[in-house]
Amino acid sequence: MWNRAEVKAKGKAGFKRNYWNCVVVSLLFTLISGGLSGNEQRITRQIEENYVDPATLLGFITTPKVIGGAAVGLAIGILVFGALEVGCSRFFLLNQLQPASVSEMGYGFSHNYGNNVGTILLRNVFVILGVILFIIPGVIMSYQYRMVPYILSEKPELGPKEALDYSKKMMEGHKLNAFIYDFSFIGWILLSMCTLGIVGIFFANPYKYASDAELYLAIRSGEIKTRDTSEEPEDVHVNTFEL
Repeated sequence: MWNRAEVKAKGKAGFKRNYWNCVVVSLLFTLISGGLSGNEQRITRQIEENYVDPATLLGFITTPKVIGGAAVGLAIGILVFGALEVGCSRFFLLNQLQPASVSEMGYGFSHNYGNNVGTILLRNVFVILGVILFIIPGVIMSYQYRMVPYILSEKPELGPKEALDYSKKMMEGHKLNAFIYDFSFIGWILLSMCTLGIVGIFFANPYKYASDAELYLAIRSGEIKTRDTSEEPEDVHVNTFEL
């Protein structure tokens, strides 16, 4: 069984070895993913501030402008976010082995793009449906399928069902520990909020992403193994991973 402290220590070490690239990738991922939901947030804010009457509200949300804007925002989110998540996962996964290039962010777009988009979309649909079914099933599903982008970053040719099933199998017996691991970052989240996101940009976010990648490697190998970053592990190829 993996050890939370060791996972975080190795994640931090990988982050610090390639500090600025990790910060840039983390920041770009946050800005782009946040920007994709900006249209939805603006519409929600307009509804809250200006449209209280149900009839007026219904008339507003059914206008072509709102429907069109929501549709465009949703389409862009689907077409961009999935591939971007796979690329960022690829970057941080590689970076735990040796300093990675920011260009790895584009991996999800250049390697089986349609499959990456479709698989991440399917994962999100399952999690959302789980949330609708009393929230707790959604939380469980989010942990059940949390390894999907890392799996695709290694094997982009895997179909949606294969990637989802592989993640589900990997997370058997690890979901509760992964939840506790996530909760252990609460102090960094609060500190980031108190500093208006500055701590998040320059430390907390890339540190968490790097640790998440290390968690994947730990679960995948079955145990934390001492790795010499100057040498390539026997079961992992830096340019072409193998499951």
